[in-house]
Amino acid sequence: DDILIHLIFLFILSLFYLIPYFLVGQLIIRPHDLLDEGIVTNHIIGKIYSGDVESVNIFLAGEIKWYFLKKILQPLMLLYAFFETEVAYWITDVLVKLIFYTCFFKLSRRLNCSLFNSALISCLIVSSINSYFTILGIGMATFPYLIYLTIKNKNLNLKHYCFLAFIGLNSDLVFDIFLIPILFFVSLILFPKYQRYNFQLFFKISFILFFFMFLSNAHLVYAHLFSEPFHRTEFYN
Repeated sequence: DDILIHLIFLFILSLFYLIPYFLVGQLIIRPHDLLDEGIVTNHIIGKIYSGDVESVNIFLAGEIKWYFLKKILQPLMLLYAFFETEVAYWITDVLVKLIFYTCFFKLSRRLNCSLFNSALISCLIVSSINSYFTILGIGMATFPYLIYLTIKNKNLNLKHYCFLAFIGLNSDLVFDIFLIPILFFVSLILFPKYQRYNFQLFFKISFILFFFMFLSNAHLVYAHLFSEPFHRTEFYN
């Protein structure tokens, strides 16, 4: 029964891909910030990983250096080296949504929701996100898991450390750094009333997450500190 319920709701989620494919013979995508920047950048990152380090020179006649590419140190970008760009994007899109579904389901079950209701709400919230959400990494998708881990109030084991490292390495520093303070307030609200809040566990999770998040975005910090000004500086001014 458990598997059947998951299969039903995952099939509902798959209609996002199946309906356009059967109607027009191809998948659909929201173009803004994807076809003009996000996927284009990922394509070049994939070529760099494949050995074509000069491919970055296509941006502004070589004025954009490799360390300006936002997600170049994220392990998920290896998909763009192994697959065609379009295939890599859709694999990432499906993978992030599956992670989001699994994490939200796990959290809702921890909050004593029924199996059906947990699967239903997980399906609804995943179906509400747009394509740009999935290209940023898995930070937001795994946020329910971070809450779950905090309110579970158990000692972290090797599996948890590996998950946290993987989440941090595949998160966007700019967009996902705010998850840490939000994690504190949300977990504080949801923490079991009969237990004292485990600040040590929260700080441990936050430190590991931030450390690996910083590690996979260190090139951007370097670029801001030691390279020439970004084009956004003039845009902002």
